[in-house]
Amino acid sequence: MRNWAVPADAHVLRTRWRRFQRDLSRCVNWRVWILAILAPTAVSSALLFAWSLQSEKEKNQLLVRFAQERINQASQSLTAETKDYAIWDETNFFLLNANSDYIQKNFNSFTFARTPIVAFFNRRGDLVAAYHFDNSRQRIEPLPPNHRRDLRRLVSDSVRAPGESHTFIGSVAGRPYLLSLQSVFPTSGKGATSGQLLFVRDIDTFQSYTLYEAVGILSESFEASRPLRSSLFGPLKIDIPHPQLLGDEPIQHLVIRRPMERLQALKALLLLLGFDLLLLAVIAARSYTLTRKHLFEDLQLMRRERHLSRNLRQRDSIDSLTGLLSESGLIEAISGQRQMFPQFLQLALHVDLDHFAFMTTGIGRSGGDTVLRGVAMALERNLHPSSRIARLSADEFACSIIGTSEAALLSDLSELSQTINQLEIPVDGHHPVSISASIGASFVDSADPNKALHEASVACRITRMAGGAAYQVYGEAHGATSTYLAIQRTNEELLAALRDDRIKLYAQHAWSLEPADALRSVYVELLARIEDRDDQHCYWSEAIVEAATYCGSLKLLDLHVLDRALPAISNVLRQRPAGCTDLVYAVNVSADVLLTDNFASLIDRQLEHHGLDPGMICMELTEQAALRNPAKAITTLKRLHKMGVRLAMDDFGTGTTSLGYLRDLPLDYVKIDKTFIWKLRQDPSCRLIVQFVVQIGKEIGFSTIAEGVEDAAMLRELQDLGVSIAQGYVVTKPQPFGCADNQWIFAAAGGGPVRRRRPAGLQRRRRQSVDLRCCRRRSSRSC
Repeated sequence: MRNWAVPADAHVLRTRWRRFQRDLSRCVNWRVWILAILAPTAVSSALLFAWSLQSEKEKNQLLVRFAQERINQASQSLTAETKDYAIWDETNFFLLNANSDYIQKNFNSFTFARTPIVAFFNRRGDLVAAYHFDNSRQRIEPLPPNHRRDLRRLVSDSVRAPGESHTFIGSVAGRPYLLSLQSVFPTSGKGATSGQLLFVRDIDTFQSYTLYEAVGILSESFEASRPLRSSLFGPLKIDIPHPQLLGDEPIQHLVIRRPMERLQALKALLLLLGFDLLLLAVIAARSYTLTRKHLFEDLQLMRRERHLSRNLRQRDSIDSLTGLLSESGLIEAISGQRQMFPQFLQLALHVDLDHFAFMTTGIGRSGGDTVLRGVAMALERNLHPSSRIARLSADEFACSIIGTSEAALLSDLSELSQTINQLEIPVDGHHPVSISASIGASFVDSADPNKALHEASVACRITRMAGGAAYQVYGEAHGATSTYLAIQRTNEELLAALRDDRIKLYAQHAWSLEPADALRSVYVELLARIEDRDDQHCYWSEAIVEAATYCGSLKLLDLHVLDRALPAISNVLRQRPAGCTDLVYAVNVSADVLLTDNFASLIDRQLEHHGLDPGMICMELTEQAALRNPAKAITTLKRLHKMGVRLAMDDFGTGTTSLGYLRDLPLDYVKIDKTFIWKLRQDPSCRLIVQFVVQIGKEIGFSTIAEGVEDAAMLRELQDLGVSIAQGYVVTKPQPFGCADNQWIFAAAGGGPVRRRRPAGLQRRRRQSVDLRCCRRRSSRSC
């Protein structure tokens, strides 16, 4: 025989349960208490059920009388109305002479709303005519054949007695009706009957909601007779007889109601039983109080053990040096973060301090601990409180941050990288230590956070191999690891060009389409190009901007272009021919530069230093620059506009800009992206979008610039659409700007720059009028 070992805990519990039963049986005489409490409950239950059955019987009788009176009243009313029509001369003439105008003259939609079907029988009992009102056609139509067959079946020889009236209940096309059959006589009452008139009225719409609520009626129906069965606590089925309204076809008047009385009695019984159980529990608890003291002591001991175990687990999940989570604690925290914020995206970060081993050689171990604590404090200070931060090893940290979109998470990652790489931590006895870190990131796209942390560590190692002090993203969201290596190489190529001063300025004209008979240059966009080291060939690609955006070096490029563009514009203006009108010179600005605290003051100083008119300078910003921090962007742009600097939104339509920004931002130009211009003739939706932007520009007061115009036919089509300015290879290609020969810039200039944005007061009134019209449209639609 196999010997099964009983666990110690199970044995203890079984021993305690036996002891509890023994002690409880000594304290309480259960037989006496159960008989003393349950005997009155049984008597009370019997009385309650007897009362409920009597009350239920009385309500059923009341319901039967009410239903019979209601049907009788309806039948009397229908009989009287049918008799009024039956003793009418026109009805008699209709049956004798088949006058076709009788129905149209004497019946309408209101008559058929009360009496859905009207039928006529001749002296032999044949159905002469039957009509109903067709709601779809809104006219009186003959009754369908299946309805006519039902009427012939219902009005049989037994029902149709000459000279007598008969009102009964029948079913036509599967629906119960109240039918009244009257013999047709002349108004004088003299003469033989000419036939019989049948009025059919719907009876399933007669309801009394007050009574229904009082007696708990669930449904009421008229159907073929069948045996009824009701359960003990299920709905009650009541057959209401109408002997005076019976026809050849037996119809059952069935009413189903809730067993309210039985349920109330059951509730009272349950309350009594609950009270009895509560009383028994109080008696047992009162009798057993002294015997439970040792059990309470055991429970307190178990609580202390659980508390101690919880503290030990918490000590394992917290880093003692920095107070951050440990690696095991981070795994649990990421899972909890996903459950707490299921609608947000998660991004796992792996932060590795560059050259930390060499750093500790100079500042010592205590100084290294100070640096680690400073980095931990910087991470907690610069990340949202919902983030989870952990220290993995000596100089490695891991984080999990959440955001509403991938763009928001990448923006937070860029800001964190810049903050950490600009961090300086004071160490006792040493100069402040400058920190640089390699950061790898990966989107948590599965239920396994270990995978995301591993991918983030791989991206971090790639960043370290590329030189450190930057960040990389691993995963499907933005390409494979090899793509990020290419982005890093492209970014390093841009940084090398900035160091070697190989960023050259090019310019491209934009031509005014007003008036249509003569094109003239009014707008010049300054573009950046990289000069090759070997053959001095200048090149550019969108991959350079993408790499600079991901790696955080786009701000350096924009500041470099601004430093070169403003002096070049001043130099070009000094070479301007006499009598030549001014042009507008546009420079691209990214979100990193626009959201700098002193950007407007910097532009003001530069313009004053180079002696430039602010009205000749235009700042082109992308949609993302306005959306990164809308409040701060609007404040900065309004300061620039107040200084006189022109503003343009570049690549409009490629992002997620709200139309409210077109109203709130003080824009002078909106550049429609070339993807809409190229599909203008093939895609009607692109044409509608261009027309929409042009119309908004006319209402609010900004000019529209079409990018990527490549042929003359497209140019003429843009003129017809009302676009203000065209830019593309059809008019001019980018050429070097600021070189010795700049006369090509003024070759096609004329007529002055494009009109400025309307004054603030006029613009505000225009907005108010547009908003008022929109409000009127909305109010009219809501009405």
